[in-house]
Amino acid sequence: MRGLEGNMMAQPRVFGHDAAAVIAGAINIRIPAIEAVSISVVGSGYDQSDVGDTLGQSGATTPSGGTGIQVNITEVSAAGTLQAVEIITAGSGYDVNNLITLDAATSGGTGAKLTVLADGLTLPGLATNDRGAVIYNGNAEQSVEIITEAGTNVVFPKVQPGTVVGDKAPMLAKGVVSGSNLVAIY
Repeated sequence: MRGLEGNMMAQPRVFGHDAAAVIAGAINIRIPAIEAVSISVVGSGYDQSDVGDTLGQSGATTPSGGTGIQVNITEVSAAGTLQAVEIITAGSGYDVNNLITLDAATSGGTGAKLTVLADGLTLPGLATNDRGAVIYNGNAEQSVEIITEAGTNVVFPKVQPGTVVGDKAPMLAKGVVSGSNLVAIY
């Protein structure tokens, strides 16, 4: 009987190669190929002195959920509108398509809004076409909901501390919907 053949990624893995903390609902800012937010309303009254300003979230998102994002302004147009931002703090509780209103800039520029394009359901450092990751539970016993490689949402009840989701038959996850103090092992 012949062993497994194919490329290195198709071979069975015994050891992880990387790890990252997982925060359910945090905006994923570690995937360079995926834009995490887009500017959906450019606002007005911004000027070049605002470049480098850090803006937080002003009030609730639409629909409600998510708090704690912080962005730096990286580009303002000559017409005084916001053109580009960089996420500094990902926050938590966001869903795709949440509309986030930003605080006023130091110059008084206001009205800019961001739309969430990629949320915490995509694991940090995992591009959309990559294989999944094993999720380690560093918390007390808890239920953990994951999105499998096949795209199915599954709740694993009573995941024990110090074990991985699926325990004896670990599941590869493409995303985490709920759970705390989790680590993705790649």
